[in-house]
Amino acid sequence: MELRTCSSGRITMGPSIEWKDINYSIKDKLILDKITGQVFSGELLAILGPSGSGKTSLLNILADRVTINKTAELTGSITICGKDRKELPFKKMVAYVQQEDILYPQMTVFESLVMTSKLRLTSDVNVSTKKEMINNLLNKLGLAKIKDSKIGNVLKRGISGGEKKRTCIANEILTEPLIIFLDEPTSGLDSFQAKNIIQILKDLAEQGHIVICSIHQPSSSVFNLFDKVIFLSNGKCVYSGFRNDCTEYFEDLDFKCPEFYNPADYILDLISLDTTSEETLKESELRIEKLFNLDRITVIDLIHDEEYEYTGPNTGKFFSNWIDQFKLLFIRSLNEELRDKVGMTIRFCVTIFFSIILSMIYSNLDNGQKSIQDTLGVYFFICINSSFGSMFPTLKKFAIEKEIVLKERASKSYQASSFYLAKFLSSVPIEFGISILYTSIIYWAIGLNHSGSAYFSFLLIICCLSLCSSGMGLFLSASTPDIHTATSLASPLMIVFLLFGGFYANLETMPIWIGWLQYFSFINWGFQGLIINEFSGKTMNCNDIPENQACLTTGSEVLSRYSFDRFTEAECILAIFFIGISFHLLAYLSLRRNKPTYQNIESN
Repeated sequence: MELRTCSSGRITMGPSIEWKDINYSIKDKLILDKITGQVFSGELLAILGPSGSGKTSLLNILADRVTINKTAELTGSITICGKDRKELPFKKMVAYVQQEDILYPQMTVFESLVMTSKLRLTSDVNVSTKKEMINNLLNKLGLAKIKDSKIGNVLKRGISGGEKKRTCIANEILTEPLIIFLDEPTSGLDSFQAKNIIQILKDLAEQGHIVICSIHQPSSSVFNLFDKVIFLSNGKCVYSGFRNDCTEYFEDLDFKCPEFYNPADYILDLISLDTTSEETLKESELRIEKLFNLDRITVIDLIHDEEYEYTGPNTGKFFSNWIDQFKLLFIRSLNEELRDKVGMTIRFCVTIFFSIILSMIYSNLDNGQKSIQDTLGVYFFICINSSFGSMFPTLKKFAIEKEIVLKERASKSYQASSFYLAKFLSSVPIEFGISILYTSIIYWAIGLNHSGSAYFSFLLIICCLSLCSSGMGLFLSASTPDIHTATSLASPLMIVFLLFGGFYANLETMPIWIGWLQYFSFINWGFQGLIINEFSGKTMNCNDIPENQACLTTGSEVLSRYSFDRFTEAECILAIFFIGISFHLLAYLSLRRNKPTYQNIESN
């Protein structure tokens, strides 16, 4: 803790953050009530309390991370060294570590930090300096031995939970923030790992940072590392001050912590509602109400550093330009795609499997009359398989990735446009590669139109279908709150596109009031394009039907019979391409619109 004398001769404790009379409510439900406190440079503050006490809400308010809500009311004041938070580049002064350890699974620990350094450190810091900062940080957090290990995910195990948490912390403190906020950093860790994490936070505080974390049920060894603590119950403050003084404070109120008992456990039991019976509930309510009515705030009678000024980067909205952002994000996205061997292997194996099944079922297609129905069936299945095969993998993958994007955008790491273009272009080689593999097997095995130009038109239509379905997957993921909502919407939407795909019903006979939906079905355009490509200029024979039955002798007659002669193949391809671009544009706009927006704090 740094003590020094300012120009007026008064004792100061370095930079500080102070908050006074924080009130927060949603729909008339009080979440926090008149919370006051302060933390100085060199101190580690823990916010404790039972579940639902308002720990995370207070942390998010101090970090300016409260999700905006029209029914919410947030009042109070938060200052940095006496200056209103709004007057300072607060976002660039702080780091925020979420409770969930969300990282790109295919990246190594070192690569993750390098990416952060390039996106969030200014160009004034040269490459060698950035690498030196990263290596020092890896040594400091005990990550040097695993720096080349992949982070991993559920499908493929990587680093441990404690190592993942330290990697998240490293990514945030690499920018050397003044204040570090952490939401339950020990969640999901064993007692040994939990103590290691808090010891790291303690070391960071001693190096001059202000560290504030919410925490649930700390062990005694963890509790003893805190400099200050705040105990909350039902949104109200029961105690705020130095950790060393809290047991004495409650002892003076006739609540003495038993010897050899964890003070944190004792106080949390003291301020928690006991709902085992009506009698115990009433007793605990009276006890907590008594604690609320006391003078429970220990405010430090020292002067904040009036001479402190933020000296970090404060030029421009982002730390790097658009071109640099795009290049970095493209390489990262491409590596994520190429390194995901499990996901890629599954997709390629499924593609080969369906290609072989189709080839076996439809291997006897010829120019006869009975093959017309088989040709229509195989082409419609190809459209369905191509669409579902691209949409759902994209939807599920991006639904998870979106959480990382929101976190990085909240830290002003990059623009939405640079990310989306990089994401889109990096997925093209995989999607088109699968399309090429798919078409190369089934087209020649089934014996479709043997013209070379017809094959390339077939491939182009399949690639355009992939463009549409991946865009639809990205749009649903970007515009919905979670993966469950996205998948719930995807299935009925695809069914609508299938119903208007031109196979189950003749589109010309549909009622006008609903028939217009066919023009928005990319499956319909793809199916029409494939049929036109197959039957244009083709000669049919009548050898497989009796002589007295009607016979379609040319491909043009087939197209006319099934109402596929209204548009040209080029028009179908342009329609699919336009729908695909529209889906991607909607996905980008949804991603941009859903950027993190936070509740403003109003003065009392």
